[in-house]
Amino acid sequence: MTYGSSFCYHEALRFCNSKDRFKEMLSLDEYRYVGNSDSGLGFFIDWIPSGSKIVVIERDKSEVIDSLQKAFINTFDLDKLNVILNTIILNLEVIKKRFDTLVVAYGNFTLALCDTIWNHCLPGVPLNRERAKMLIGMSISVKEKNINLYL
Repeated sequence: MTYGSSFCYHEALRFCNSKDRFKEMLSLDEYRYVGNSDSGLGFFIDWIPSGSKIVVIERDKSEVIDSLQKAFINTFDLDKLNVILNTIILNLEVIKKRFDTLVVAYGNFTLALCDTIWNHCLPGVPLNRERAKMLIGMSISVKEKNINLYL
């Protein structure tokens, strides 16, 4: 949600080799709000700064596996993938308890949901509804080599 006084990384953990580097990335002085959209954050709970606002997008594990297999043509070891996903699911429960967390279901990304997420992450900052309408129709993907960082 990079816009105006906010900057949001996408999968920033792939650029970090330490908690200090991650903290440094989230400390951009020129922005009031700095965030990170990152499916790997569940592995790095202790790297999340206190006071962070989190949005967890929940999706059925079997749907995640099916999606990954379709996107990357069955290149994953299913046993290893299940262990990783189970770890993330458990860690997300910890995140939900430790941080100010908004939980939303995967799919059906509407303007109303965008507004809810925006207000959770960027309180007091008006949502640009035209920009939100544009984002609703977008699909973000990650290259397989970046997914493999976690596998």
